[in-house]
Amino acid sequence: MNIKYMKHQAEAIRRAAQHPRYGFWLGCGTGKTIAMLGTIAASKAAATGIAGELADVFPDAQATVRIETTEGPDSVPAPKYYKTVVVCPKAIMRNAWERDAEHFPTLNVVVCWATTPAKRKALIDTPDADILVLNFEMFKKHRRDLYNAGVRRVIVDESSKLKSHETQVTKAMIEWCDHMQSVYLLSGTPAPNNDSEYWSQFRCIDKAVFGDSFYRFASEYFVPLKRTVNGRTVVVGYKEKEEKRALFAKRMRARSWSLRKEDAVDLPEQVDVVRRFELSKDERAAYDDLETQLRTEATGGTLNVKAEALANKLRQVCGGWAYQDAEAVDIGRSKLDTLNDLLDEIGPQPAVIWIDYREDSRRVAALCEKRGEAAAVLDGGTNGNAVKGIVDDFQSGKLKRIICHPASVGHGITLTSASYMVFYSPIWSAELYVQARDRIHRKGQTNRCTYYHLVADDTIERSVLWACRHKKTKSEAMMAMLANKRTQ
Repeated sequence: MNIKYMKHQAEAIRRAAQHPRYGFWLGCGTGKTIAMLGTIAASKAAATGIAGELADVFPDAQATVRIETTEGPDSVPAPKYYKTVVVCPKAIMRNAWERDAEHFPTLNVVVCWATTPAKRKALIDTPDADILVLNFEMFKKHRRDLYNAGVRRVIVDESSKLKSHETQVTKAMIEWCDHMQSVYLLSGTPAPNNDSEYWSQFRCIDKAVFGDSFYRFASEYFVPLKRTVNGRTVVVGYKEKEEKRALFAKRMRARSWSLRKEDAVDLPEQVDVVRRFELSKDERAAYDDLETQLRTEATGGTLNVKAEALANKLRQVCGGWAYQDAEAVDIGRSKLDTLNDLLDEIGPQPAVIWIDYREDSRRVAALCEKRGEAAAVLDGGTNGNAVKGIVDDFQSGKLKRIICHPASVGHGITLTSASYMVFYSPIWSAELYVQARDRIHRKGQTNRCTYYHLVADDTIERSVLWACRHKKTKSEAMMAMLANKRTQ
């Protein structure tokens, strides 16, 4: 096996052997994929080696496997071997699992990337597959096929996708995990909003930890936060009960392990820079008109559907355009000009640019082309087969700029050839924001990472950035903006 494990990766293999159902809350960039592939490789080596031959004679004996670590050779216990399915976001099926599987020649990892159910089933039925890799939607459709193919272990990569106990994917995963012999959940941010989001993930791991009912769990450990929306009182979040904090943490530790990236990997510092700019006369006029409409709609401390749409329009205008009848109408270039100046400062060094609207990606790509800089776009419209090639070209230096949408490629990909990142549009989601930042701040990075945030003065963008950094809701951010409350 041509790989050396870091100390915490070897520890992950040990824990996986001790706990067939476990949560690995390891920070982004700590090499969770390598650790899990190493776990399966160790279990296969034990099952097919002398330990496997003696299993009938010594059924309770713990097989061990020799591995190479950064601190020298080591011996780790091997988990029991099971055929495994990895369920992960579409973007990392190839960019993380297929890529990292190249380090493990003893494993047959089959990425079930196919356009039709019949073709995916044919891949699932690969007779000698050790690991099958599917995204969440594929998993939901092919659960019976996976079980019939002999899958008895599931690894959920980016398990924060299961944070809501109400979604169909979460319900399907809980039911599936009840039939599995082994369950490993992986995430650097398992509960991005509040700790109540752990319930569904621990329900997949072991229902004995926090019980079989979310509502009993919530009433025991949390105080509900309520708000009136359209005349109805609804629960919008949960606050942990102080007197239950120690018990909550103790039960979590019984079936999971948390490790921050900074405690596992020696990485350079991170620096944040807010680059403020003023809207042009036309942009400001359009913005002020929309904000007046928003103030009329946002009454009683809530945002209705029309107010939400107006808030999105305000964000578009900050970028110098806005949709009208499904067409993007140009208003100005203030943000583009600010980006152009910033790229002049960055010079020939590669940079990752995050956008939130496809029209922004088009405008930024056109700017890069005008500047004569090789660039590519990774968003929801990018063909899945092209993602790996674009990432490889960026990492090798063939591309100088890569323009990304956080919901499409915020997970899994490594972009450490860059130490500069530009948030052209502030991101609402704190989870996606953290994931996006960690694309350049991970193992392999040797330079200080600088993050630029382009923020239009006296606009909604200040509130969006504030909401993201402090895990506030859209309504809270909008109300703060409309009340002229300082958010930065």
